[in-house]
Amino acid sequence: MDLIADLLNDPAAPRLTTYTEAGRMELSGITLANWQAKVANLLTSIGVGEGDTVAIAAAPGWQPACIAVGAWKVGAFISDANSGEPAVLFTDSLELAESFEDSPAGACVQEVYLLSSDPFGRGVEEAGGEVPFGINDFSPELRVHPDAFMGSAPKNPSADVDVVRAAAEQLEAEHGIGRGARVVIGPWDDVRGLARCLSPLLVGGSVVMSTDSHPARLEELKDTEKADVIV
Repeated sequence: MDLIADLLNDPAAPRLTTYTEAGRMELSGITLANWQAKVANLLTSIGVGEGDTVAIAAAPGWQPACIAVGAWKVGAFISDANSGEPAVLFTDSLELAESFEDSPAGACVQEVYLLSSDPFGRGVEEAGGEVPFGINDFSPELRVHPDAFMGSAPKNPSADVDVVRAAAEQLEAEHGIGRGARVVIGPWDDVRGLARCLSPLLVGGSVVMSTDSHPARLEELKDTEKADVIV
């Protein structure tokens, strides 16, 4: 499943805008496609692909969203850290990263990547933190990969395609969200919520995600970002 390809007819249009404690970050269609390709290439390089599980355990933000669309690009599906048998874990929790391989869910994990909270995607060490031996610093590892996907398209779409499609249909039914809508939405709690957050991209739309979900804040962002609807 590739949520980004159809968005590149208007590559400069904003597609993912996030408001977190670190501030505002906006990714255009082409920028999101570049991050998607880098994640897909990283996953391919460690042998993760069609049918594999990619665990994401990180605070809502643009980096987990890019990991999700990169996983879907190679035919993998996403899960929470405590679900299934993931082939790889992406997390912003050092405690989880250090303990994961010894947990039941981490029995099959190949690599663990630690995300920083830096708004511009600097690595953990570049932002002044430490990465223990045996754990990968996500951003520097990702940065070396090409901006174009170098692998082969999966024979079958990610198992998450039905989840994303159902979420898009639900938003259309409940909120009248049609093709090209700009949607303001609060933070996700799990990977199903992440899939729901990104589902407007499936119909050529764009997303404004705020970790502050107070109704007054979302109304403010609706006006500021010239969005069509709050969900």
